[in-house]
Amino acid sequence: MEKKKALKVDLDDLCSAIEDNWSFFGAAAVTAKLRLDEKDMRVSVSGDEVDSGCDSLGAWVVTGCRIGTNASLVPGVRVHPHSAVGSQACLTHDPEASKMALAEHQYPVLPNKRKLGATRSRELCRRLPN
Repeated sequence: MEKKKALKVDLDDLCSAIEDNWSFFGAAAVTAKLRLDEKDMRVSVSGDEVDSGCDSLGAWVVTGCRIGTNASLVPGVRVHPHSAVGSQACLTHDPEASKMALAEHQYPVLPNKRKLGATRSRELCRRLPN
């Protein structure tokens, strides 16, 4: 039996589209559709940026894409086939097909000088409402 291609579209001003059934969004991944400056959206077509004529245009995600937990896709971005967007990445440009866009996480890891013992743990639990 031939697999049928599905196109899922949020019809609220074409928020976002997911083409095919083999793309996955992680928890809390979001797409945006409006530019804050209210200008028309520019999209990449064959390497050239062109005016879409739309002031509201969501992300396009196609076959075999994976969008990580808490990832953000800005308005008008296209995720090409078999690409991945890592957790907590903010995708501002179209990744090429079969590429991964990963966020660079930089945060300090410091020693924890406070220890939570059994006595302190029970005390905190007693404070919780029933």
